[in-house]
Amino acid sequence: MTCCGEKREQLRTQTLHQRANESNAVNGRVVFEYTGGASAVVKGAVTGRGYAFLGYGSRVAVDARDAASLAGLPYLQRVLR
Repeated sequence: MTCCGEKREQLRTQTLHQRANESNAVNGRVVFEYTGGASAVVKGAVTGRGYAFLGYGSRVAVDARDAASLAGLPYLQRVLR
């Protein structure tokens, strides 16, 4: 059984990581870079919006609400500023 101090530290660490991720979102947008071969259009899970990546290295600013669903795709990498 863990003590409350360890739980408090875990919560603090999670909060700091969450704030860091939120600070990377500019105006509610998060930038992703495409590392696949051909072009691709992906759909955000929350907004339903389509995002077009036009070849290797293309970057697109996506709605921050869709970032989690796009981050799970193997050919998209979140760009940290």
